[in-house]
Amino acid sequence: MDPMRQKKINRYKGGISTIIVFVLFSFVNVFLIAFMDKYYLFSSYLSALIILILTELSQSYVWIAMVITLILLVPYIICAIFAKKHYGFMIAAAVFLSLDTLLLGGDMILSLDYGVDGGLIINLLFHIAAVVELIMAIVSKDAVKFMKEAKISAINAPDSVKTEVLPDGETVSVLQDTVTDDGDTDDSIQTRRLTITRKKTFYASMVKFDVIIDGVLVGTLKNGQSLTVMASSRAHALYVQLQNGNSDVLQIPAQAMDKTYELKPIAKPNEAYIQITELS
Repeated sequence: MDPMRQKKINRYKGGISTIIVFVLFSFVNVFLIAFMDKYYLFSSYLSALIILILTELSQSYVWIAMVITLILLVPYIICAIFAKKHYGFMIAAAVFLSLDTLLLGGDMILSLDYGVDGGLIINLLFHIAAVVELIMAIVSKDAVKFMKEAKISAINAPDSVKTEVLPDGETVSVLQDTVTDDGDTDDSIQTRRLTITRKKTFYASMVKFDVIIDGVLVGTLKNGQSLTVMASSRAHALYVQLQNGNSDVLQIPAQAMDKTYELKPIAKPNEAYIQITELS
């Protein structure tokens, strides 16, 4: 896939992830505030206010407050589910979150006479960052179309990758690219090993890397794992992506020599960058 398209998809998926995290924290907060008098940041401020107000009036209202606050999270859940279908749901989520941010900011201004609440400031910053993330997702609204096209392409794609176990017991991915345009096998093309190793790092350690060669997903790497791909001696294009980041496209030259590459994630503002280094 075109790296620019993939970047838009990653940015849009990042917006969906932001909505999901916001909903999860808000859901947990319903029970924390009601029963443990604790509060997570980056969650629905409106929900928190309703619980606090009703429980202060009477502890018997706690279940009513919980039901109301859970109902208020339903629009966010709907937006997270259907945002992949149409970017309008991403816009709706941005509006909901912006209103919640304005409520939080307004309450913070009104309470300045009683001193500055550090928790409210941090929560406001989290809200603003989330709104920015959703706005960036809306700017990348073409990602919805790109994701649909990628899904159709995956369904119609030929079986160009298969897994084989070599005599020594090693499991490898075999890229079927030794066929000429007329359908015959080109005997002049040799087979070589492309070894891709993901360096073990703390950053992005829980995120899987998708390894793509010539537009085909050849494998997925967890932290510290390696992947061996049997490919032809033709030139190839290596590309790596994750949910919120990607690498540049690396051109592997046409030659019969085996190649080894190392992947390393590098943190960048709003996304991760995957550095590909040729080791041999």
